[in-house]
Amino acid sequence: MNKVSTLIAVFAAVMMAVATGCSGGNSQTNSNTQSVQETAEKATEKTTEKPTEPPTEKPTEDMKNTAYQAYLEYLHSHPEWFTNAEQDFIRATEKCLIAIYDINGDGMDDVIHFRPGDGEKRLNVFLTIVTYNNGVQTLYNDYVVNLPGAEAGFSVFIGDDNKMYSVTGKELNGHVIRFDVNGTNLSAQTLADSQAHHLAEPDEAVCHIDGKEVSYEEFNDNRKSVEDRVKTYLLINHQNSRGAEDVSMSYEDACSYLEKQI
Repeated sequence: MNKVSTLIAVFAAVMMAVATGCSGGNSQTNSNTQSVQETAEKATEKTTEKPTEPPTEKPTEDMKNTAYQAYLEYLHSHPEWFTNAEQDFIRATEKCLIAIYDINGDGMDDVIHFRPGDGEKRLNVFLTIVTYNNGVQTLYNDYVVNLPGAEAGFSVFIGDDNKMYSVTGKELNGHVIRFDVNGTNLSAQTLADSQAHHLAEPDEAVCHIDGKEVSYEEFNDNRKSVEDRVKTYLLINHQNSRGAEDVSMSYEDACSYLEKQI
């Protein structure tokens, strides 16, 4: 009986040791798991300390004044864009060259203007958009119509969807462009376009709407329907037959406006 008792006692001791070892292993595993989780949580906290979205605070009056001063210097440094005889073919009226308007909703006005090209492109009308971001920054600068004349109508406006559009038309050439502006990022998408050689017939024009080839009549209807959605004209060189708000200014009026804001 003593030998049997001894064997039973040894077996019990071995089993207890095994059980204790397993329990310790689980405890170590749990400890390691908890340590990994804590490390991950701390890493997550560290990466989310800084905001990932752009600041939403509105500009102060001092910031606006600084921007207006910079805009005024910008206009004063390029008087030839707005005051020479070449501008005569751009405008149907004196009041169409410049707009000072907040196009991205950040509370800071931007400057939108027409200007002639340089050199061989001097007979092209360029659309230029600048904003202020620690200095005057160009968001867009490209020609909107070439060899303009009295028959060339073009406008830049805010639509009823609060997006900015450029609509041009000269004979059988023209386009509809939509601008998406987010802060200092601007993208331009051509929604419709028409191209034809000088003195071509309407059925010779190559026209597209959303990349699909269409007739000139369809393009022209689309161009008119987009401009029918105008809420505010920023720049316009034709008669405002739609009766929309018009904030376009002459060079002199724009400079005077900026001086009063400083």
